[in-house]
Formats: sequence, C-alpha cells, structure tokens
Amino acid sequence: MITEPPFSTAKKLIDSGHIQNIKDLLDTVPKTRLARAMKTAPERFNKLIENPPLFTFEDAYKIADLIGVDERTLVLIIHEEKVRQQQFKEKAQKTKTKK
Repeated sequence: MITEPPFSTAKKLIDSGHIQNIKDLLDTVPKTRLARAMKTAPERFNKLIENPPLFTFEDAYKIADLIGVDERTLVLIIHEEKVRQQQFKEKAQKTKTKK
C-alpha cells in the first residue's frame, strides 16, 4: 500500500463510497502516477481505461493493493466504469439516430 497522497486520499474516498468508477479514481490519482505504480506502460493503462473489460483480475488486485482497499471493491469500481461507458455509448447512439 502506498500511504502518500493521492493514494491515501483515494483509499478514504473509496472506503466512504465517494469513488464509484475509474473516472472518479483518476480524478484523485493521476493516470500516469497510477500506471507507474502498477509498473505498466502508460499506453497499456490508457487502453484499459478506454476499454474496461480488458482489465485483468491481476490489474484490479494491483490497484487495490496499491491503494489499500478490498480487491472486490476495485473489481466493482472497474465494472461500474464499464457500465458508465456503455450507457454513454448507448445514449450517443440514440442521439445520433434521432438526427
């Protein structure tokens, strides 16, 4: 677990339910900093963010360990990001077909 900010802040926000998806997490922990802490290339991490189903359990467990939260919680946060992105795409498609 990394105890310095912004990781400690993310832990508090996750534990209190204020971080619900990856976007919320990245508002607290910068993408580059999280990718470096995970020891993954920033390009790969960007692909994961753009397409959450590409996250592996190992990725989720690494992030959970770095922040110091329950692994299941991090898996749910990744799932919520997938749902959020899917809803955004569906809404965009509906808007596009109405025009």
